[in-house]
Amino acid sequence: MQPWRLTDVSQPLDTYAPVLALTLVRRQGEGFDVLTGIRTAAANRTHPGVVSVPTQRVPVVVARQWLDERGAGIPDSLAREVENVLARKLGMADALELGELELAVHDLRAWQGTSVIGEDEDGLRTEDLTMFNACIEVTAGSFPEATASYDPIRWARTDKFLRMVRTKEVGALEVGFDELMFCAYGLCLETAARVVTGLPWLTDRGPACG
Repeated sequence: MQPWRLTDVSQPLDTYAPVLALTLVRRQGEGFDVLTGIRTAAANRTHPGVVSVPTQRVPVVVARQWLDERGAGIPDSLAREVENVLARKLGMADALELGELELAVHDLRAWQGTSVIGEDEDGLRTEDLTMFNACIEVTAGSFPEATASYDPIRWARTDKFLRMVRTKEVGALEVGFDELMFCAYGLCLETAARVVTGLPWLTDRGPACG
């Protein structure tokens, strides 16, 4: 499979490792923003300096349940995995514990593909992944500007986010990320773009739907 090319889920999870990506959105004025960050070298040894949405691997047993329950609504276990990502990758453990963060889950979708995770003297390093992507609307609460996993963290307009994913030009995001230092690629971005375009209210300035 070519890097970044997405397909429906057909391969076993044992060989296409499951990962959960979060497309975190918030209403801002008449439109919506998407939360993005730059992967740090300290926490992302294989692919630092890449624009990303928050991601974390999930147990195969959990991912298999999500696939088995497709078409039956949002799985109950998704909330726990979402909180794991928020606490570990975005430093939101205290906000979650104190009830300062309010979220609404709108979608969970899955694709498989081959992701570029780095480069060495032999060329590109890749990994086969099953990428789950959940659209989470943030209705109350705020996020830090940097964590151990992502630095900096910035909100970007949905239209600019989609343009960045399409062109792979970091500057298209227009949030101050250095085009010469950072790059934009990967399954998390590709799937996030599909989630955003699959929910028209995120791009047409209409009201959110539950």
